[in-house]
Order: sequence, then structure tokens, then C-alpha cells
Amino acid sequence: MKLAQLIEAKELFSGPDMDWVHFFVDAQQKVLTRLNRKYGHPACGRHRCTFSSKAVVIKVPLNQGGVAANSREYQLWKEQVAQGYSDPREIRYSRSRIIYVHDLPLLVMQKLDIARSYEQGPMPDWAGWVDCGQVGKDKRGNWRAYDFA
Repeated sequence: MKLAQLIEAKELFSGPDMDWVHFFVDAQQKVLTRLNRKYGHPACGRHRCTFSSKAVVIKVPLNQGGVAANSREYQLWKEQVAQGYSDPREIRYSRSRIIYVHDLPLLVMQKLDIARSYEQGPMPDWAGWVDCGQVGKDKRGNWRAYDFA
């Protein structure tokens, strides 16, 4: 979704019950513009746009589904860290945190080497449980899931 489309979407909603939509789209516009200047054009799906730096990816929600996905991915990682990594068959989630910019919840996740995941040796069994096998290796060479909400 292009930034111009997000701005135009704001005009489709009107009335006092839609103030939250205006707020959400205004916050998106500010965040997307700022990140686009710094990191270039994002990769966008139906719920989130993702910007990439050398060390992290930043997932910006485009709608309530994106907000929910950011929250879910953070919670799964947080729960896994609290419980430890006891079962090697269990999905390993990428390290992440939530930050708020203009009150918009962004997920900041460790960047993985995904360009050649299939060339990095056999994937772990749990990779088949991750949507479209969206896994990669962290800097230590550990397999992690990066899109799992």
C-alpha cells in the first residue's frame, strides 16, 4: 500500500465515531514518512509494512490486524524467553520489542539472514509450522521465525 493511498483512505471516513481512524491514519502517515526517508521503500503486506536496517526490521501496522500481529509476535517471543528453550522441536521466535511512535505500536525485531535460508543447511523440523517457512538465521547461526502471528 502506498503512502498516498493511506492518506486518501482517511478521507473515506467521517463523523465523530471515526476520530480513532483519523488518529490512526495520521500516526501512520507520520511514521511511514519518517521511516521511508531513513530506510527507503518498505515491503508491505495486508496488515503491516516492514522497514529494514542493518540490525533490525520495523513492522508498522496498517490496520487493526497489524496491531494484533505486532502484539502477538511480541507476546510469543516474551513467553518463550520466560519459559526457556527446553524443547528443540519448538518454534524459536525472533527477539523483539514493542515501541510506540506517535502512539502507534511498532514491532522492532532482530534481523535474520533470510536471503539464502535454503542454502544454510537443513531447516529445523519446526520451520514447517511457520507460515510459508518464514525463518532465517540470527548472527549466532540459530534458526528463528520472523513472521509468525
